[in-house]
Amino acid sequence: MPDSTNSGSAANGAAAASAAAASPSGRSRKINFADDSQEVPSSLSTASSSATRSTSITTKNGTDGAPPSSVKGAARAALARYGCGSCGPRGFYGTIDAHLDLEDAISDHMRTEGAIMYSDGASAATSTVAAFAKRGDLLIVDEAIYEALSTGVTLSRANVVYFRHNDVEDLRRVLERIRQTDVRLKRKSADQRRFIVVEG
Repeated sequence: MPDSTNSGSAANGAAAASAAAASPSGRSRKINFADDSQEVPSSLSTASSSATRSTSITTKNGTDGAPPSSVKGAARAALARYGCGSCGPRGFYGTIDAHLDLEDAISDHMRTEGAIMYSDGASAATSTVAAFAKRGDLLIVDEAIYEALSTGVTLSRANVVYFRHNDVEDLRRVLERIRQTDVRLKRKSADQRRFIVVEG
C-alpha cells in the first residue's frame, strides 16, 4: 500500500517545482502540461489524433524514474524558494502559490471552471463525499467501501442506507424499499438529494 505521506510530499513537491519553473517571482505565468518544446517523460503518455491532443497524468511516477534536466532545474528552484520539509500535505502546511498555479493549469488543460488538488487519493475521496452530501440527504452505500470513503460518508452527516457489497439485486431491493417509504410518507423523491456511493 502506498504511503500517503510520501504521496502528498511528491504531489506538493511537483506543484512547487512546476510553479517555480513557471514563475520564480510568483503567479505570473501558466504551467503547460505538454509543451512541445520540452521533453515529456514517457510515463506522461501523449495521444494525438486529428481532433484532439491529450496527456495522461494518471501515473504516480511523473518523472519516469529519470527526470529531464528541466525538471531537475525546477526542483532546485523550488527548494531555493520554498525550502524542504519531511512531508508536504497542503492541509498541514497551508496553501501556497504553487498549489494555486497547478490548479489553474489543470483547470485550463481540462477546460473546466476550476480544479481542486488534494495531497492524496484518500483525502480526495473523503472530502468529495462530504462536499456533495449534507445533513438531510440520503446516501445509498456499498457496505464494503474503503476507509476513506467511509469517513466521507460519516463526515457528511447524511442519512445512510447500506446494501451488500457488489450486489445489484440487493441495491435494487434497497431502492425499492426507499420508493415504498416515499409513497407511504407522500414524499417526492426530488424532495431529498440522493447519492449511490460505490467504488469503481
